[in-house]
Amino acid sequence: DGAPGPQGGVEEEEPAFDAIDLTHDHNFEHSDERERVIAAGGVLSESRSPEKHGYFEPSRVYRTLADTSLGPGLAMSRSIGDCDATEVGVVPTPEVARHEIGADDCFLILASDGVWEFIESDEAVDIVGGIFAKGWSAEAACKHLIARAAVEWMQEEGNYRDDITCIVVYLSCRKEMASDSWRDYGIDDEDGEENGDDPGNSPEPSLPGTLPESAPVTPGRSR
Repeated sequence: DGAPGPQGGVEEEEPAFDAIDLTHDHNFEHSDERERVIAAGGVLSESRSPEKHGYFEPSRVYRTLADTSLGPGLAMSRSIGDCDATEVGVVPTPEVARHEIGADDCFLILASDGVWEFIESDEAVDIVGGIFAKGWSAEAACKHLIARAAVEWMQEEGNYRDDITCIVVYLSCRKEMASDSWRDYGIDDEDGEENGDDPGNSPEPSLPGTLPESAPVTPGRSR
């Protein structure tokens, strides 16, 4: 996909949540991004889908399709630091969105394209919302989402996967977070021993489809 995309979670009836997209991915599926790159002289490759071609490959920008080794070969239309792609219309200009946080806003997900490649906003919010509703930490929610993304990459791409980076921010406080369940995922409590609490008594939540530690991962290519 493109630039990291934050998503907001709004609580309905626990544990159901609504996903609110705060940005859109900066790729060539969007006509305004595509038109800017083409106007600058960039040439786009055709995207591939598992349904039609048997494998996934995003549209990429090149100087010429006759010799793709000339690059840049990016699948994103905006990027910071890819100076080689500036002449074909890839810009570093950020997209700025404003959202007024309300009482029903529960958490924020900021993640790289390695998360959004195979996980839709609704699914990501369901994963994080399920952890949020249990009163577990944002760290636990983040790890669950990353694990799910890694499993999706293995199922779709085998040993290759893109960078998977995620930040989860809780926007509201819950009474459950002050209970023992807050410490179930390794959150330290300096007063725990004095109060006689033993965080180790509660089982650590299992990650959804966690990859084995020995699973090989191919370094990500430029996106």
